[in-house]
Amino acid sequence: MKMIKNIFLVLAALLIIAFLLPNKIKLEHSLVIAAPADSVFNQVNNLQNWIVWNPWQNNDTTIKINYYGPLAGIGATQKWTSSNGNGKITIMESVPASMVIYELQMEGTSPKTAMFNFEALNNNSTNLIFTMELVAGYNPIMRYMHVIMKWMMQKDFENSLANIKQISERK
Repeated sequence: MKMIKNIFLVLAALLIIAFLLPNKIKLEHSLVIAAPADSVFNQVNNLQNWIVWNPWQNNDTTIKINYYGPLAGIGATQKWTSSNGNGKITIMESVPASMVIYELQMEGTSPKTAMFNFEALNNNSTNLIFTMELVAGYNPIMRYMHVIMKWMMQKDFENSLANIKQISERK
């Protein structure tokens, strides 16, 4: 009976801790790129470019990508299948040299919205800001998962920006 009580106490403590965790987590990274905003924008706004700079795609040897709608701008859609999972990206908003908002849908998960902002700087450079917000709501398991995902995705955000920087500065 004592063991059941201890298990119950541990589960209750984990549940309480879960509700102390944030229900919303914002991932944000930025990097200054020595290239004009319109050049950097084209790397993100055209979904065919993603295979070159996106670490989730360019490191996956099993990925098969199909494109639907326009290749760039609003409505551009990329669907993929992979041994690591299937998914879809759709550009929801696109403002030239300013912003790209896209929806990421991994199979079996709720859609996530992410955004790239392009801030033109005085020296013909661009501050590129990559943002994603994860919302767990009242789901205690997702609150734990989002804390783990934030920790895991930090490096991928940094690598994405570094890859875009390297490509944009070569042009």
